[in-house]
Amino acid sequence: MGLKELKSRSLSDYVFTQIYQTRWSDNDMYQHMNNSIYFFLYDSIVNNYLMQHAGLDPSTSNEIGLIVNAGSNYFRSVRFPDIVELGLRVNRIGSSSVAYEIGVFKQGEKSKVEQAN
Repeated sequence: MGLKELKSRSLSDYVFTQIYQTRWSDNDMYQHMNNSIYFFLYDSIVNNYLMQHAGLDPSTSNEIGLIVNAGSNYFRSVRFPDIVELGLRVNRIGSSSVAYEIGVFKQGEKSKVEQAN
């Protein structure tokens, strides 16, 4: 799948969404959201989806999720006090793994600011 196609996805292309209010501490010295915060958000949306729709209970489940491959494409910057909407979709289900795609959008805007897989 090409970068142009990934960038063109809208929030409605994702089956599960979550809202995040950026915090002052999310900004780095360049006054945009630090890259590490995006990975915090990826972990949050995947785990929230699994808890709400797959019965995952991190404190009692025998199964655990591991991120073995991750990548991001940044299209525009986000900064405090932006509110972002995260979208989650499954791109592939393997025999022992799942490949997720996460889109990050500024609330109320149609164009994507970031995409992860």
